[in-house]
Amino acid sequence: MNSLLMAIKVTRRTVAVAVFRGRNLNYAEVRHLSSNKEAADASAIAFVNWTLTHFRIESAAIEDAVASDEARSAELVQHLEDALREEGMSVSRVCSCL
Repeated sequence: MNSLLMAIKVTRRTVAVAVFRGRNLNYAEVRHLSSNKEAADASAIAFVNWTLTHFRIESAAIEDAVASDEARSAELVQHLEDALREEGMSVSRVCSCL
């Protein structure tokens, strides 16, 4: 049985999650976030935590905020990474730079 990997992409106002079993996509969803910083943080963390528990994720990859991206995206990436690590999750940061 292949382990489950959660891939996360963050922008200023969205969080996208994809769950993979090996090379197969099992689930994908995008959540739009509030313009209120605290509400957006809470919503993003709740969404990621729901995905962790619903699919019993074993590891996560989160796209690193690109230098040209807004500081808000980088801050949200850090909050999500911290939340994942608090759950004991193995987290890798990846760059989509080509």
